[in-house]
Amino acid sequence: MKNQSWKAVVAIATATLLAGCERHVSPPAAVANEIALSFLSSREGKFCASAYTDCTLRELSRTLIAREVDLNDDGQPEYLIESTSAHLCGNRSCVRWVYRKTATGYEAIGDDFGEPQKQTSFGYRDMLEETNVFPGLDGRYLYRFEGHRYELAGCWERDTARKRWEPCDGWNETSAE
Repeated sequence: MKNQSWKAVVAIATATLLAGCERHVSPPAAVANEIALSFLSSREGKFCASAYTDCTLRELSRTLIAREVDLNDDGQPEYLIESTSAHLCGNRSCVRWVYRKTATGYEAIGDDFGEPQKQTSFGYRDMLEETNVFPGLDGRYLYRFEGHRYELAGCWERDTARKRWEPCDGWNETSAE
């Protein structure tokens, strides 16, 4: 009986994975190089390159992981890319990007992202990030596609002791639910 239960669990897990709309891959080399070059040309990247021997184009490109997710239901995956390099990670999360394939290569359509949601804006799925901002404070960040790229569309925070979501300073949103 135990063997049959285990087989059922494996079958369900396999079906769930196969039915999923995303998979983890290495990002296209052109995208990985563009991201690494962009970082290395920034003020933070220049400091990183001068202070650490592993802060190079090759090493940073190798730390990128991509999730292929069809965000606009066109049958072609977009890429949710993040780095595992300590040089590109902060206290909240690692730096992340959203790219899509175009006729001429790849185009950045967002600088941050969360988990894809069912709701869409301009044909692309909204994304919601939930994170621990720092001990005792959680954050929710809603990203919506605004025609050309993803933009932050909502921000809520909650003191973990109170459990009630409040709009971030400067936001007029009334609900994080």
